[in-house]
Amino acid sequence: MDLLRNLKVFVVDDNPMCRELYKQYLNNMGCTDIRLFGSGMACLNHLMQVPDVVLLDHHMEPMSGMETLNCIKSINPDVYVVFFSGQRDLQQNMDALRNGAFDYIVKGDNEENDLQEVMKKITEVMRMISTKAPL
Repeated sequence: MDLLRNLKVFVVDDNPMCRELYKQYLNNMGCTDIRLFGSGMACLNHLMQVPDVVLLDHHMEPMSGMETLNCIKSINPDVYVVFFSGQRDLQQNMDALRNGAFDYIVKGDNEENDLQEVMKKITEVMRMISTKAPL
């Protein structure tokens, strides 16, 4: 997964322990360019750094993950956004995907392996897009 080493990843969660945990998961996968943010607004204020992937907590205050997702996608629709939530809410999951999230991971349920699988899917999609012949 050499492509992971070249990705710029933002981790957005209002819980500092979760941010550090996700950073460690990403480091274990080989990611080296990881930026941590404690709020949706802090993430949005740094979008000019053009992240490839944003790991985004769903439940944050004062700006929710869904509001942050909508803003991210309106600024750069090509960013891969992965939602994290402690809730097993199917409607919440579907709403996130409808609004442009690439995938959705439930916190605490084998999340490191789930994150690894999602990052693998993202790199596969990126590889397919980069090798696609022009029409």
